[in-house]
Amino acid sequence: MNWMKFWNERAIETNEYNQVARIINGEFLDSEMISRIALRVAKQLELTADDLVLDLCCGNGMLTNQLSKYCRQIDAVDISSIMIQNAKKKYESGKIQFNVADVIKFVSSKKYDKILLYFSFQYFDSFELGERVVKNILKMSHSSTIVLLGDIPDRSRLHYYFKRPFDRLKYFIKSKFFISDMGKFWSREELDKICMNNHLHGSYFLQEDWQPYSVYRFDYIIRRKKESLI
Repeated sequence: MNWMKFWNERAIETNEYNQVARIINGEFLDSEMISRIALRVAKQLELTADDLVLDLCCGNGMLTNQLSKYCRQIDAVDISSIMIQNAKKKYESGKIQFNVADVIKFVSSKKYDKILLYFSFQYFDSFELGERVVKNILKMSHSSTIVLLGDIPDRSRLHYYFKRPFDRLKYFIKSKFFISDMGKFWSREELDKICMNNHLHGSYFLQEDWQPYSVYRFDYIIRRKKESLI
């Protein structure tokens, strides 16, 4: 899947929730729900007023803007130049800097206190790409950095999203050829393996019931293992 093309095409939508596919049962989410999600993310990342945050795959900056209330500074990155244009027009400020970049290759000289990929890890649609992203993140982290991979489709609950056997079959065929617009449904075991391969500690979390996609998504928090610190 050409994700740059995919998200550039979505970014021209007039509704900002539609731009980033924040829809459930045909209805757009609202600012109250985004604020509530941001508060949960802030708690998961243990955000403080002194934190320097990196928001990868930030889309049009909707969630980034809400998270900026809880930290000192956010650097936000997305592969879609049109998404970043939208974000800059509406949300760029002294606390938020938006940049166009492929997060697989993006490297900053900064070391971030907290790093976030929310509603985005599924678009790294192979184990190898997912591990490359995590390895790249490590270059921009320090010994106590917390990383949140949030809102990830759960392979063990794929049947809650694709309810008909025929739809599941279509998904498996499309995903084999990397042409599914849902990207990859990850398993907990795959993320645990990435952490094991890279001497990290990973924790799997079910989402809370009020979260819009909790029936088939999960969150995953990554920290460095103490014994791996130099």
